[in-house]
Amino acid sequence: LWDMHVHSVANVALDMAVRSVAAMDWHFPLFLAWGVTGVRNMNDGTGDLSLELTNSVKRRLAARELHGPRFLANGPSIDGDPPLGSNSAVVGTADEARAAVNKLVDSGADFIKVYENLSREAYFAIMDQAQRRGIPVDGHVPFRVTPEEAADAGQRTFEHVLAMAAGCSTTAAAERERFARVLSPLAGAPALEGLAPLTSFHHEGALYDSRDPAACAPTIAAYLRNGVADTPNVVAYRDDVNAKEMLADTSRMRLVPPVIRQNWQAMLGTDVYREMQSVLQPLVPLYSANARLLHEAGVVLLAGTDVGIPALIPGLSLHEELELLVEAGLTPLEALRTATINPARVLGLTDSLGSVEVGKLADLVLLDADPLVDIRNTQRIRAVVADGRVYRRGDLDRLLN
Repeated sequence: LWDMHVHSVANVALDMAVRSVAAMDWHFPLFLAWGVTGVRNMNDGTGDLSLELTNSVKRRLAARELHGPRFLANGPSIDGDPPLGSNSAVVGTADEARAAVNKLVDSGADFIKVYENLSREAYFAIMDQAQRRGIPVDGHVPFRVTPEEAADAGQRTFEHVLAMAAGCSTTAAAERERFARVLSPLAGAPALEGLAPLTSFHHEGALYDSRDPAACAPTIAAYLRNGVADTPNVVAYRDDVNAKEMLADTSRMRLVPPVIRQNWQAMLGTDVYREMQSVLQPLVPLYSANARLLHEAGVVLLAGTDVGIPALIPGLSLHEELELLVEAGLTPLEALRTATINPARVLGLTDSLGSVEVGKLADLVLLDADPLVDIRNTQRIRAVVADGRVYRRGDLDRLLN
């Protein structure tokens, strides 16, 4: 199983308010315990184009000093000013965008992640330079760029069905202009970390206010024309909205270090987080509806969770995403493919991963019950083989503890 959207490498110093622990030190054992043998890390939270932190994790995994899943990573995402993500690398001009791509490639990034506030000039420079350097581009579609333009430019994956929010909106052009006016005076402003994503969620909510399924056709056609894959991350939005209940669930929270639970509780108590929940609540069923539309049209879906945000549990949340995809209309087999063969195809790894065949790498999850009968049976794990290393049930229980 792959989780194709995680934030499992983060600089501890990012959390200034309370003590923290490095994400990989508690995420990685849980991934293995829940049968997640591969992850795509979507931002290391450092803003460091040299990938010092990400590369140190790769070295520790290679030396078996750190046990964890197969690990693909981009380092920091690339965004404009003000950045709407966490500690992105900020670029303004085409030259800066090309230089950022070159630095990431030279530092060993597996892909480039783009974010929402890139200028058109910077975005298309990134796409061109990435093609020149032979590296794929994943991430959010910048709001100044239409989903069709991003697909035609060669972006490999879109995250969170965000592109569908714009692609299915009948007022997208006007909302782009409004959002640009909101962001313009914030450029260069300090301490935007909490307010920036909230501003972005309000933009997303405004797009969904004018959602018309009939308007989605050009965006879906662009997905299909260019072979774009989407990672819906439905579980992230569900758990964000229901975070209070999730944190009260002792069976879930026993898997989370106490200091992390304290961090989450503190975050939940803020006005910004409560406002974010109120914006997201009516959108959760629409994320599932958009995932269903993409699936019915034949667009490739990838299972991902956005682990790293409060209430999501590394490993366990991937199984819950599979359940939500089945609820959205996929069969259990189709849901399984979003976490197995689909990631291997999108990542270009089908020669070694994605299916059970002689000669392929041994990343396997052995179950006590048939997931094609009930997708929840993916959680009935007897053993895991990760890169040829066997973890029997007793080993998995020790990882959980």
